[in-house]
Amino acid sequence: MTRDRRPPSDLVLGFTAFDSWDAAVNRQHAFSMDRLVQRAIEDPDVSRLLVVDPFRSAPILGVRRVLGSRPAFPTATDRRLVTPVRVRRRDPLSRSGLVRTYVAHDRAVERAARRMGLSSPVMITSNPFVAAYAPARWAGTVTYYAWDDWSGYPLHRSRWGAYEEAYEAIRSNGRGVCAVSRPLLERIGGTGPATVVPNGVDADLWRPEAQAPDWMAHLPRPVLLYSGSIDDRIDLAAMSAAATAVPRGTVLIVGQVVDPRAVEAVAALENVVVRPRVDHVVMPSIVAGCDVGLVPHRRTRLTESMSPLKAYEFLAGGLPVVGTDLVPMRGIDPRMVLVDSPEDFGDGVEAALALGRMPEAERVAFVDANSWTDRTSRVLDFAAGLHRA
Repeated sequence: MTRDRRPPSDLVLGFTAFDSWDAAVNRQHAFSMDRLVQRAIEDPDVSRLLVVDPFRSAPILGVRRVLGSRPAFPTATDRRLVTPVRVRRRDPLSRSGLVRTYVAHDRAVERAARRMGLSSPVMITSNPFVAAYAPARWAGTVTYYAWDDWSGYPLHRSRWGAYEEAYEAIRSNGRGVCAVSRPLLERIGGTGPATVVPNGVDADLWRPEAQAPDWMAHLPRPVLLYSGSIDDRIDLAAMSAAATAVPRGTVLIVGQVVDPRAVEAVAALENVVVRPRVDHVVMPSIVAGCDVGLVPHRRTRLTESMSPLKAYEFLAGGLPVVGTDLVPMRGIDPRMVLVDSPEDFGDGVEAALALGRMPEAERVAFVDANSWTDRTSRVLDFAAGLHRA
């Protein structure tokens, strides 16, 4: 889309029910919604911006303020953060309770918007409960930015039913939906305007040619890399097949241990090296020392709708990638080797090694074509287009 479609609009951006500006800063804006907020803060075409936290517990928030542990928000008068407060920490589970909660949350956001002088702003929320239940009559349009399927997220199992009901409400109210994958968009099933904008990469981080850290020089080659959460999304049979394909090489796993059983299983393989999670700014150097990226996901409700951020980052670093053949993985790049079954990962690794790393000019072109600058522009353009329609 061309930039003349985007007005210098008033904009409201809202985090999910379990997220916040504080969390985004602490993880260095690593998630999709973080990137959108960061872009809007810096974008001169956004005249006035209100960033919205979910409800926060007043007692806990008060302690953090006293301790000075809250990250600062930009101090410009046209960029503001609102953090609605209440006593309880968590949202209720019932639909009626959620409706009451998000009507109250909406009133707090409306007051903040009026204090800023926002006029019929474009509203983009990553919280399905806001998209489902907030009246938002003060906003010009409301768009739900779906960057993950919370109805299949293991840590939210107790709320799966509530998320399904929220999707149903979004289908009923006809609000716009921008999802990171086609399967996720179809799962929400919105009846209003809809589009797909996949995840991207930080071009400033990935465009320069990186050098591998010294400790990687001692790893036997080839080196196959998995990075990300170490949990039940990993297909252990696929990981084993990949390790078996390079008996004299290394499978390097870098990430946060969520499920100790998963890390114990993969660490038992002879040529597997497990390293703790690293800062995302270090990832280009890690990728530079590897030969193949791995995305060995099990087929689950969550993985079937995920936009594979790690696949984009591996490719941005020049690696060929072997991954489970899931719809969001298709059509990203010719150096994506997709396999049907865990047992096929060994053959996939051999095919990826034969493809080799991208030539440098091709790698940089991939980074530019799949940058967060492009992705966030498309999300903003979509929402602004609804506002103008």
